[in-house]
Amino acid sequence: MRKEMIFLTITFIALLFLVSGCSKSQQSKGPATGTSSGAFIGGTDGVTLAFMDGSPPPEVYDNKLYPFSVSLKVSNQGEWDVPAGKAKIVIRGIDAADFGNPKVEETLNYEIYGKRKDAQGTITPGTITNVDFPGFSYSKKLTGSAVFNIQANICYPYGGKASTKMCIWKEMPRPKRTGDVCDVTRRMNPENSGSPVHISDFSQYPVGPHKISFSFKITHVGTGQLFSPENANCQEGDFSTKDKVKVTVDTGIAGLTCPTLGSSSGSSVSGEVKLFKDGNTITCTQDVGNVASDFEKAISIITEFNYKKSAQKSLIVKHIEQGGN
Repeated sequence: MRKEMIFLTITFIALLFLVSGCSKSQQSKGPATGTSSGAFIGGTDGVTLAFMDGSPPPEVYDNKLYPFSVSLKVSNQGEWDVPAGKAKIVIRGIDAADFGNPKVEETLNYEIYGKRKDAQGTITPGTITNVDFPGFSYSKKLTGSAVFNIQANICYPYGGKASTKMCIWKEMPRPKRTGDVCDVTRRMNPENSGSPVHISDFSQYPVGPHKISFSFKITHVGTGQLFSPENANCQEGDFSTKDKVKVTVDTGIAGLTCPTLGSSSGSSVSGEVKLFKDGNTITCTQDVGNVASDFEKAISIITEFNYKKSAQKSLIVKHIEQGGN
């Protein structure tokens, strides 16, 4: 019995060492550091689009016997405001002449506000509105039934905000010291506002006295189509503007350069970049000059673009006999 107790005790101690070692290994390979201030609500949506229940109905009749409307729910699920007159909805997938030439385009002449979060953490929902397209009625005579796929597209300007912090030392380069307010060689998790485009993988390191290099990744995380701010109508055939985003980096310190975005000697740089399947990485260099002490500096990264979302619904048109016809 005593030998068994000794064996169990040794086994238990060995397991403790194994678990401890695994835990330390995981910590050494841990993710990017950084605390969340909770400034944003977050999310990967912008303005969403959906057909209202029963509009259009599942099925209608031919020969102008069943007038109906198409109604859509528009909801801003992100944290960026869409200005009045900039969002446009277009109905596609049908020949409007066959359905009585109804209105199939609508510009939203009011602001579509994004979500809000106040200092107490209270969240105010974004704008939710209904857009109606009346006057549909299948005017032709069918010999049987036909299925039509009605598609609704919305194109609108949108953007996203991200924030992170850059660590600056008075003396660079030098070894890290116990008690440093921050680490000049580190990775951070930027905070993102609710938007289909996110900033991630912020990292920095010194590249000489008074200079820091930092990089970050831009990724399309939404389910719609992305276009440059120049493509206001989300024209898919314009490949020069497809998957492009305007990016503005602002550190608040003069001497910022981001070659991919364009040259600048100020504290802010803007330019357009193309997002590939895995996104795109931007690298910048910051000349911090002579500083009096070590500190962290907030960095703002803003993305702007045009975005297209679609919704689709099937409509069955049935033939009905009238008076022997």
